[in-house]
Parts: sequence; C-alpha cells; structure tokens
Amino acid sequence: MIGEPAPITVSRTLIASRLRRAARVTAMRWAGAAIGGGLAGVIAGAVGGLLLTTVPGSAAPMAVVPVLAVIGGVCGAIGGAGVGAGLSLAEAVARSKRGIALIVGGAVGGTLVGSAVQWLARRSLLALVGLHVEVGGSLEGLVIGGTAGLGYAIATPRVEGGLAAPRGRQRLWAAARTAALCGIGAFALAAAGRPLVGGTLHGIAREARGSQITLTPLARLIGEPDFGPVSQRLIGTGEGAIFGFGLALGLTRRRSSRTSHETLTDR
Repeated sequence: MIGEPAPITVSRTLIASRLRRAARVTAMRWAGAAIGGGLAGVIAGAVGGLLLTTVPGSAAPMAVVPVLAVIGGVCGAIGGAGVGAGLSLAEAVARSKRGIALIVGGAVGGTLVGSAVQWLARRSLLALVGLHVEVGGSLEGLVIGGTAGLGYAIATPRVEGGLAAPRGRQRLWAAARTAALCGIGAFALAAAGRPLVGGTLHGIAREARGSQITLTPLARLIGEPDFGPVSQRLIGTGEGAIFGFGLALGLTRRRSSRTSHETLTDR
C-alpha cells in the first residue's frame, strides 16, 4: 500500500470504510439488544399480569395483562437500548481487556439510561398525578448493566477482535449465562431495598388510590401477607434474568452472511 501512488489517500479510504462497516454492525447489534430487551419485558409483563389476574383474592381484571405487557416492553426496550449500546461500543472498540471494557460499557450505558428514566418518571408522576414516589434508575442501571457486561464477557471469552456471534446452543448458553449474572445483580438490588420494574409499579399503585396493579396478591401466593422482602427478591431476580436473556439473544443475533464475514469474528 505504501508503494502506491497515493498511500495516504488509500489508507484514509480503507480506514473510513472499515469504520463505516463497524458502525453499521454496531448499530444493528444495538437495535437487536433493544428489541431483545423489549420482547423479554413484554413476556415478563404478560406473565405477571396473567398471574395477577388468576391468583385467589385478586381483583385485577384481564385488562391488566396488556397494560403490564406494554409497560414491561417499554422498560425492557429502553434498558436494552442503553445497556446494548454500551456493550456494542465496548466490543467494537476494545482490542485488549475486552472483559473489563464490556463491564464498563454495560455499566455506563445502564447508568445513563437509568438516570434519564429516573428523572423523567419522578417529574412525570409529580406533574401528572401529584405522587412523590421513590423511583430507581441510576444505581439499578449501573448494577444490571455491569452484570450484563460481566455475563456476556464470561459467555464469549474466546473472541480476539471483532464482535462475538455464537451459533445455536452456544448462543443460548451465552444468553443463559448473561441471564444468570443479571439475575444475581437484580437479587442484590432487591436485597438492598432497590426494586426493579415490578416493585416500582407496586409502590406507585400503593400510593395511587384505586390502582389495580398492586402486587400484594402475588406476595400472598408466595406466602407473605404483603409485598415483602421475599416477594421483592423473587420477582426482582426473575425480572433481571429475563432481561439478561433477551438482551443477550438480541445482541448476538446474526445478520447476513456477507456482513458477518466482513465484520464479525465467530466463536
């Protein structure tokens, strides 16, 4: 390349082309992570709504199911977009210390989106319905994003450049490991009194008169008289695990074979 008539121009063109391809694939993986997190949230919300409407002593109507599915989907998509962006950028940029880069990238992405959601939710609740409810966000995003990065790094350890793209069972195994680490992070948050989506909805429902989304019936199904520590930890752990599974599946979704050969390094 140095012996060609315009080595600087050729080099600049080659670098720009590679950066464009990397940016395109990174954007697609980010979108996949957002979609995966959103679908996981829809499933979690719908299942939670069905349980809430069928447990003895619950007055929640079937209309709660689509409402919780939509809330779960939106929260999952936003969280997946933030954490997925951090993981995608870290994986595309890092050439060494990939594991540390993924943990930091996931934590930073989760913190940023969590802080934004926290600020918006608090002010929206105050302005619309006059509720002063403690809404989490930044710390939860930090923990879930960091544990997602750790799980993803552990699940794809042999990548030496490029972006991980496991196939078949390897992909499911990577998603399961990410889910396990996210579940552990969510359990730690719940144990520290920092609930995720379900716990936050319960807190809002408890403060709002006439709300039908209180999770007390689910707590009674578990054996607690109210939404107590056991219920918070169980539901929070499930939320974190489902989110991590959907996030990893979306992040590792393969594109066209041409794109994969150009920019991805398979395990």
